[in-house]
Amino acid sequence: MSIDLPARAARLLDTHDFEGFLGLCTDDVQYMVRVWSPEIRQDMLWFDHDRAGLTSLFAALPEHVLRPDRMMRHLGQSLIDMDGVDAARIETSLAVFLTDVDGQSRVWAVGRYEDRVMRVDGQWRLAERVTRLQTRDLGIGTHVPI
Repeated sequence: MSIDLPARAARLLDTHDFEGFLGLCTDDVQYMVRVWSPEIRQDMLWFDHDRAGLTSLFAALPEHVLRPDRMMRHLGQSLIDMDGVDAARIETSLAVFLTDVDGQSRVWAVGRYEDRVMRVDGQWRLAERVTRLQTRDLGIGTHVPI
């Protein structure tokens, strides 16, 4: 059995196909970005949106100043733990590369996707994503979910 949802979601975000990305999500999806801070010894919540919040964010992107760099998410092998037949937890390592307007690429962020997925009408859908970053200094951030 193969669940390729993390790779499909990453490709859609890379190409800014936000409608396609939302099509991979459940109606009650929750998307978070969390980072552990050793200085304050707790998790920091950098991003937290439900489906309505993601939809509003994507609709407002043309109004924002966006970084000119192109983002590419590179995923490692996914570890899948099934929760019955129609639900699973997937952990996938992540490296995000930025390519600037001059064609130079660099690693921008590393971490893991911690996804909870559900089978809805025979298709796997993203019900929850926690992007757990190790990188804590992103410089100028992004409005596009990591």
